[in-house]
Amino acid sequence: MNMLSALKCLLCLIKCSKYLYYIKKAVCFAFIVLALVTGFSLLSGESRTLKKLKEMI
Repeated sequence: MNMLSALKCLLCLIKCSKYLYYIKKAVCFAFIVLALVTGFSLLSGESRTLKKLKEMI
């Protein structure tokens, strides 16, 4: 009975790891998009964004 419980737990971990892989990819994609948007807004010369960044530093 203990072996069956361990196999069920292992199967659950395998399923969860598959979903975690896709979540990691989605978070990475969102971070890249956010970095690109921030970069373009800085390059466009918005003075409000530059002032906020200077205040943070």
